[in-house]
Amino acid sequence: IALAFEQASSNLVLGRKVSLVTYDDSTLTSSNQSAVDFLIQQQQVFAFVGISGYPTSRFLLPVLQANDIPLLAPTTG
Repeated sequence: IALAFEQASSNLVLGRKVSLVTYDDSTLTSSNQSAVDFLIQQQQVFAFVGISGYPTSRFLLPVLQANDIPLLAPTTG
């Protein structure tokens, strides 16, 4: 994922500069809603990539849907 972002960073995607912002979600739940709010409101991310795990995906999907933000390449076991 990091290599793809490195290659894409020299171009605009949908008129926006692309950069990779990473956070350790520590099995994201509603208890760390502030991290998600920060990414969406302050960092103005327009996509989430590589989310891992069912608890994280289950929590994050409604938030992303409400903000019209795509989730790309989620993984779960």
